[in-house]
Parts: sequence; structure tokens; C-alpha cells
Amino acid sequence: MKTAFEVKFKLPSKKFKLVGSSNGLLCLCLLPDEEVYYICNPIIGEVLQLPRACGLDTYREKNLLCYSTPSGFAFDTTTNTYKVVRTWCFDDEVFGKLKTGVEIYTIGSGRWRRVKNVPTCFSYLPETKQVFVNGALHWHLDLKFYNCIGAIDIKSENFRAFEKPPDSRINRKRTLGVFKESLCLLDDTIEGEVVLWIMKDYGITNSWTKEYTIRYELLGPLWRGPFEILRTVKQQSVLFHRDEDLGYYDVDKEEFKHVRIDGTPGYFDEFEAVVHLGSLISPRTIDGRSAEKSTKTPRRWRQKPMIKKPSRSRFLT
Repeated sequence: MKTAFEVKFKLPSKKFKLVGSSNGLLCLCLLPDEEVYYICNPIIGEVLQLPRACGLDTYREKNLLCYSTPSGFAFDTTTNTYKVVRTWCFDDEVFGKLKTGVEIYTIGSGRWRRVKNVPTCFSYLPETKQVFVNGALHWHLDLKFYNCIGAIDIKSENFRAFEKPPDSRINRKRTLGVFKESLCLLDDTIEGEVVLWIMKDYGITNSWTKEYTIRYELLGPLWRGPFEILRTVKQQSVLFHRDEDLGYYDVDKEEFKHVRIDGTPGYFDEFEAVVHLGSLISPRTIDGRSAEKSTKTPRRWRQKPMIKKPSRSRFLT
């Protein structure tokens, strides 16, 4: 049994999306516009608001079709900086085709930067999420390039794409994740099983390996899918997440353990989860624009998965 406790952020709205987690910091964005972002540390209760992202303003002024697509949050180890990568799709008024726009905010810079020369094929599937591994953020490309994965290197900010693993079976959904520090893909098939693919050699299409095949009946309440990998535990157990359900699956013993969370409501409008490694890093200390220091007493912390719904945030303990 896990226990949930509320973390109350002083945000202007209770509707927000969980963008990502890095070094004890969470990145959130307000819904529905996804233009205002916050960096917060839920352990010490500090929040930093970033300048408004205005990449869509030009298209709205021209009444062109445009909409936000998934954002990402990552730490660049080469420069010791944190970056928020915001993306959107827009209608090209010249050719009438949907294209992808990207802007990046480096924490402490004070401004968003528009990324130029984004490849035309890098449009997102609406339901995709950005996954950070091997120093890059990854996502599913849209239906025209459905068999490909797009990526942006967080250091160079260059784009690349590579093919997904080949599979002749019909899939209900394919989700990206990280398994043992490698990029992985979950095939949720209509044949009553889930296939876990791992890219053994990063960026090499031929290195995709079908590592595990898991039957639905072994996944308890998660079998209804679609679900995603949150993390691997002790190199053999996989933490899965589907809506309000969490569970560990031991790939060697082929055993599933449902994780019950005491203190959560009986229903959720929306449910997101991320593995969060707590720290005492203050969002204000990584932002060069502010010299304000926190006077709050840090709470005891340890590694824990975090769950979230739009109206409030909770942690598992």
C-alpha cells in the first residue's frame, strides 16, 4: 500500500500538465493554452514561473490553424543547464501543409528561442509524449511518417529520425519509454499480449530487439491498456502505468504486483505519472534572473514515483 499526500502549488490555475522531471525539479504547463510554464520542486515547495511562450502568436494573428503539441524538459549535462522544449503544429499559408514549430527555453536565459529549419516530417501524433534518453527527447511522428521516431538532441538542438521496430501484427497503440537506460517501445497488440522492444545500439534501426512478450492476463488491471513504462527497478521489474493504475511486472518471474495508492480519489479526469527523484535544488538558484533565496525548511526526501491529475498533485510515499 502506498500513501498519497497533496502538494499545493501556488499556481493561478488548477488545470496543468506534467511536462517532465529532472534532478528533483518538475516542469508544469498551464492548460489549455500550454503557454505558461513553471519549474518547481515539490519537496521544498518552491516554484519558478518562466516567461510566456509566444510562438503561436504569429499564426493566431493571421487566423491560421495552429495547436500545441507535447513539450519536453531535460538537463543538458554538457552545460549544466535545464531546457524546456515546446512544440506546436501550424498551417503553412504558402503550401497549405501542417508543419512543426519548436521553441526552446534555457532556464536562466530569460527568453524563448525559435528553432529554425525544423524538418517537415517532424509533426507529432497528438497523443504522443516526449521521452528523454541518450541526451535527446523522442516522440512518435504523425501518420504520414507513423513508422518513424523523431528526436532532438538537447545539446546541439539538431533533429534526427529513425525507424520503429518492424512488426506485422496489428497494434492498439505503440508507446515509447526507457528500459534499462535504453530507448524502448511497447507494442500493445490486439492478440492479447504486449511486446517490449529495446534499441540495443542507439540510433541503429537494426538493433531493435524483441526483448519480452507479456500476456494480458499477467498484467492485472492494466491489461485494458493502453499503458506506458515508467521505469525499471533492480534491472528486472518494470513499473507500468495506465490511467489511475500502477503496477510492477517481474520480467524474469513473470509476476505482476498491483500498486494501490491510499488517499487518492475514486476517480480521475486525467491521470499522469512520472518517476521523480527528490532533491533540495531550488528552482530559483538555477535561474540567473533572480537572486531570491528560499527560506523554507527542506522536507525529508527520497526517490518516489509521482502521480498527478490536473486539479492537484500527489506523491507516493
